Amino acid sequence: MSLMIVLSPYVLAARSDRSNSIWTAVLSYPAADVGGELPQFLNLIYGLGCLHAQVSLADFNLSPTLQQHFPGPRFGVEGLRKLCRRATGPLLCAVLKPLGRTVDELADIAYAFAKGGLDVIKDDDSLQNQHWAPFEARVSAIAAAVRKANEETGRNCLYAACLNSPVTHFMQRAKFAKEAGAGAALVLPGVTGFDSIRALATDDSFGLPIISHPSFMGMTGGSTTPGTRSHGLAHRVEFGLLPRMAGADVSIYPNTGGAFDISDAECSSIRQAAALEGFGACRPMLPPHQAAQRLRPQSICAQHMGTLSSS
Repeated sequence: MSLMIVLSPYVLAARSDRSNSIWTAVLSYPAADVGGELPQFLNLIYGLGCLHAQVSLADFNLSPTLQQHFPGPRFGVEGLRKLCRRATGPLLCAVLKPLGRTVDELADIAYAFAKGGLDVIKDDDSLQNQHWAPFEARVSAIAAAVRKANEETGRNCLYAACLNSPVTHFMQRAKFAKEAGAGAALVLPGVTGFDSIRALATDDSFGLPIISHPSFMGMTGGSTTPGTRSHGLAHRVEFGLLPRMAGADVSIYPNTGGAFDISDAECSSIRQAAALEGFGACRPMLPPHQAAQRLRPQSICAQHMGTLSSS
């Protein structure tokens, strides 16, 4: 396992870009130091290092030993397409919102979405267990509405229930969502931790696709582009490598051309990490843009999101 850290202006390695006072260090650790557990992996590669200003984690690789411990997505791009019964073309996803909608209102919206031909319908990340739409009642009603639409259309739209819950309820709510008929799970690793994704992805009794959401991840995300903030996890690490390593089948990431401060190059690095070959046995992961996208020419959208023949 190797760790690459971008440092400025500390001299800790032989390779540097003096014009930007950036130094790159590549560190290696014995795989045994990880103990086969994801929380310790995170602690090892950037635990106390994140407390240093101007130090960012730019990249990492896994040794063959660690690759066996972290198999990655259960479904990946190909498996997700099979579940949605859409071998080619874009996969379309809609979000159930806003906050304040009742259980019946959310179920009606989900039914209309599924009847309209969408492939995935996900809870908004803020939907959880509010009194106007309690978790169990909401998930049951929405799953039933999507199931009804699927029976009428012959398609297989997936409903992703949000699992932004206290750790003491996380697995219980995940199992409830599956039993109620949800077809996927939305997990916020910035809130519940990356190991919450791993716990679901490796649980054979759960066995549903997992969508990683970027909420609460901006505080740890940094840029390695010269002239920008160089502290935190590089975007390719935070939204690409780590969710994929943990087992997410989809990782939603903040996009260029929208409401978030991220460059074209950083978006490209996330997509590259999602499909990186040689990253153990990890299947490629689907990297969709987050919402708030401006209207732009089709050619630019295809450049950033892939063509109809790609993920």
